[in-house]
Amino acid sequence: CDPVVPAVVRQKCGRLLCPAQKSCPTSGTLTEDGAGDGLNSKTKHLVNVLMQNESTKKKVQYLTLVMTKYMEIIHKQISDLTIKYILCFMVKKVLDYIRESLVPTLLGLPNFVHKGWITKYRADF
Repeated sequence: CDPVVPAVVRQKCGRLLCPAQKSCPTSGTLTEDGAGDGLNSKTKHLVNVLMQNESTKKKVQYLTLVMTKYMEIIHKQISDLTIKYILCFMVKKVLDYIRESLVPTLLGLPNFVHKGWITKYRADF
């Protein structure tokens, strides 16, 4: 058994008891699995039991700090990538529009009907 985390026993009523407690006030029988019980009260009780140890408190604070910093890095990377992907998507859509719709429409106008206009235009540059 880990010396940092005290042994916890699950009662039939769903409560978790540390070794200092002998029995549950509502029921004296133990069960191995409290499936279907409300997690909220169990979680609060377990947190209270675990946070009585100073070493556990320090470890929780350290892990909270590490996870917070890690999540900040992930959030920044996602924010940066989101903008890049949106811009890339917009550029590709505009290029597709120019290629598929705008150029054929312009070529269909009466001003561009003249033969050899492209070669004449390219020769000017």
